[in-house]
Amino acid sequence: MKTRINQFFLLLFVGVLSLSVVTSCSDDDDAAPKEANMTGFKIVNAGPNGDLEVLAENIVVGENPTLSVPFGTDITKLETAIAISEGASVSPAAGTAVDFTEAVNFVVSNGDLSNVYIFAVEVQDAQSLEIKAYSAYSGDNAPGELADGNSRAAGSDDTYLYVPDKNEKAIYAIALADIKAGSVDVASAKKLSIEGIDFSNVSFNFSDVKVSGGNIYACSMSGRDGQWVNSKNLKVWKWANADATPELVFDWAIDFTRENMADYIRLGDAFTVNVDESGNGTIYVVNTNGAVKNEYYQFNISNFALNGTPTFHADIKDAGKKIGSYGTVFAAKDGELVISGADGLFLCAADGSVLVDVSTDAISARARGAQVFEYNDMRYLAYLTYNEGSDSQYFLQILDITGGTLEEAIKAITKENVESKIVYTSDNFHGAAKDGNSSGSLSIYPVGDGFAMTIFNAKNGFVYFEL
Repeated sequence: MKTRINQFFLLLFVGVLSLSVVTSCSDDDDAAPKEANMTGFKIVNAGPNGDLEVLAENIVVGENPTLSVPFGTDITKLETAIAISEGASVSPAAGTAVDFTEAVNFVVSNGDLSNVYIFAVEVQDAQSLEIKAYSAYSGDNAPGELADGNSRAAGSDDTYLYVPDKNEKAIYAIALADIKAGSVDVASAKKLSIEGIDFSNVSFNFSDVKVSGGNIYACSMSGRDGQWVNSKNLKVWKWANADATPELVFDWAIDFTRENMADYIRLGDAFTVNVDESGNGTIYVVNTNGAVKNEYYQFNISNFALNGTPTFHADIKDAGKKIGSYGTVFAAKDGELVISGADGLFLCAADGSVLVDVSTDAISARARGAQVFEYNDMRYLAYLTYNEGSDSQYFLQILDITGGTLEEAIKAITKENVESKIVYTSDNFHGAAKDGNSSGSLSIYPVGDGFAMTIFNAKNGFVYFEL
């Protein structure tokens, strides 16, 4: 009898166990059916610095959302973070770089189930800059000291605008406070000391002024091009401040011996100074003779003196374009050179080799003094340009070129998109330009938490801006 009872309980236990397994499997099937859904989607590297997230909410198959990303975002390699159903997969996979130039299909699959989610990305418009314009001289009211081409360029710091007189032995230091107050009197303005300066063997005593590393620099203009003769030396002087005595940085005898160049060298109409407060850096001077295309000199400076002989660059070989006519070379912080002048704008490597030749359909000819600066985590390209026509005008133009490397940003400027990149255009010099062939300069320098700019054009005077 005991044996039969044990057998009965054994059979009962096996039956209960079997029922429990069947019931458990049935419960699992009801609780977790297969799904191929997307429950979360975001871009994790939006923004000009690739450090912003953009989230898509309430994702529904067939609604095809468009995500808006900040201006400057590189939409050709955006990375995603995606949440999907348990056991499912998605293609393109989360974390991979995806090109959103066109809308992208994301396919979520789970066994024989699948859903397609379509996402598009749009880039927000460039942000406008809030810029205040202060005193301006036009061709009609420029004082005698600035008229008739006597002054060709100007430099600034946070206290003065320095304006050279090319014929007279004078550099005017015009207080920015007076400019902002609209009470400029050039004739009575402070002048820099010229004590000990030797003006021999130059064509123009002072031609351009720049401020770099807290010091003020001025250059002569010299050369030989059939118009200016017997001017054999390019000279650069430095003042530690507006009250200091000048010091000679270098007095370089121009090399007229290069083949076929004896009548085509003219240096110092404009120069660019990139010298730190310790006196180390470079000075760039373009050969501005209109007959010569695309060449400039690099003067290496050590302890406020010329270090060796200048390096001659003639790397820009486009026969249809030239950087003469008051061209300038601006050294960007990453070492590239922004070169602008008579026929538009180039980006070159530090050795002078051309990286980008910007079409004049995008940035017009005579885009002078081009510079790159950064403000509020954005990158900008500013230049002084000239509108040819019956209402000829000089004006300042600023483009938002945020995003990617500088080379990528400059290369991305095209005729088709340049209008969308413009964030500021000045209202010229409050009057028509007197002479479209006269020179112009642009100075940009930090003031407080922002920047100040001065644009200057020979025969028309200057405009001072702050942002």
